[in-house]
Amino acid sequence: MPVGSKKNNTDYRFVVDYRRLNACTELEAHPLPTTEESLDSIGVQNPKYFTCLDLQSGFHQILLDPNSRPYTAFRCHLGLFQYKRLPMGLKNSPVTFQRVMETVLRGLTWKSCLVYMDDIIIFSNNFADHISHIRGVFQRLRCANLKLRLDKCQFAKAEIRYLGHVVSSQGILPDPDKLKAANKIFVVVDHSALQWLLSMKEPSGKFARWIVFLQAYDFKVKYRPGRVHSNADALSRRVYETEPQISHVGQNSLSPTQTSNCPIDGAFDRNTLVRHQREDAKLIRMINYIEKDILKGDTNECRAILLTASQYFIDDQVLYHVVTGGKTKRTSKTGQGNVIQVVVPRALVNTVLTEMHDSSITGGHYGISRTIEKTRYRYFWEGMYKDIVNWVKSCKECNQRNRPVYPVRAHLQPLPVTGPFQRVGTDILGPLPVCQDTGNKYVLVFIDSFTKYVELVPLPNITARTIATAFIDRIICRHGAPESLHSDRGSNFLSRIVAEVCKLFEIRKTQIHPITHNATVKVNE
Repeated sequence: MPVGSKKNNTDYRFVVDYRRLNACTELEAHPLPTTEESLDSIGVQNPKYFTCLDLQSGFHQILLDPNSRPYTAFRCHLGLFQYKRLPMGLKNSPVTFQRVMETVLRGLTWKSCLVYMDDIIIFSNNFADHISHIRGVFQRLRCANLKLRLDKCQFAKAEIRYLGHVVSSQGILPDPDKLKAANKIFVVVDHSALQWLLSMKEPSGKFARWIVFLQAYDFKVKYRPGRVHSNADALSRRVYETEPQISHVGQNSLSPTQTSNCPIDGAFDRNTLVRHQREDAKLIRMINYIEKDILKGDTNECRAILLTASQYFIDDQVLYHVVTGGKTKRTSKTGQGNVIQVVVPRALVNTVLTEMHDSSITGGHYGISRTIEKTRYRYFWEGMYKDIVNWVKSCKECNQRNRPVYPVRAHLQPLPVTGPFQRVGTDILGPLPVCQDTGNKYVLVFIDSFTKYVELVPLPNITARTIATAFIDRIICRHGAPESLHSDRGSNFLSRIVAEVCKLFEIRKTQIHPITHNATVKVNE
């Protein structure tokens, strides 16, 4: 059943519930202009005259295809009806109407006028051009047989309301009528927004730029009681006699401006960084793939670029690397966050290491761990950790000032042997040429640590079962079970079968230093 929705004036809007139809309708892809783009386009030209036009029931001026009309059918107390023109409530009605308006005004939009659905704004720098621009728009509307609603049109105004803003030659301000409810809201200020921004798991492009901007400052968000914060509170509560005016919007005013994310004493500027990034053979492949969707190189290089491209983005011609879920001192209190790093080309690695370690201002000759933490907080390149370790270890000043501290370790002591076959060493020799008669190609070596008696056992393979069987037949059955079995802790001797044999006969196995029993190695040689 249709319902009547009251407009801002005394008219009613006739609407039908098309939710079930929209659920099975494929969305037609067509972008709507954003408020930021529209206002920015007006602000760049700094116009003096404005005209705003509103179409009379804009959707209903678009004819509906006859094949689509049955889908819009609805019933009421008078019977069953269907729309002949584009109704409100359909999923694709807004994009269809927007495409029609852009087609009608093609060649005029973004130059002398803008269109957002059924609202058209015309702007000019002088009155003569403004009349010409209005005449051009009217000719297009007349050819398309589109009608305007005169009582909602405004002509040649110095100030006009458009898309929730007041637009004039002095600048762009929020519409006061739209701010009435917001002005009544009591704002509770805290710092969770900054903490949330720095801990986002997958930041979008707009948020990523702000994260890069804020990472240029080393700050911590701390609570400060209001009684000791009177200096800032006094400025924020100052009463102004007049409403503050906002200057006209510039071309790049919607994007945060950041000159550099480099060390504070200017090791290299943005232009130097951009030039070296594009001269680096590896980085230029990633840059070309992100900017131009061009993938060149051998198979392994192309695979690496495809797998890691989501971790990179380019902002203001600078290549950045994003570590998702990284944890640094800046984000440790807020949990898992993102670290956005400047990608350093190989030609500037030494410059960054000098600033991060050797410089008296930004370095400080810290140790390996702290230098890595400082560097990865802002920079990234392949082999970064290895380069930092080598740089710090080879620092002449650090080596002269700091004595290396080695952990205190006890010296290895020989294990005394008091009788034959108390401790048996074992190792495997091979593979050797296969014996034609028996098929053996390995030799299992046993040596008694007390008598130096050697037992050689030829084996066709070195599986755990074969070794356990030879150990039982040649050593345990002939000489008794030893107290300990010394091996090189290979996978054959660490198997579950050998472990069960040693557990059954209460035989200890090698724990930490298998190379200390080199008698077996000498036998193999």
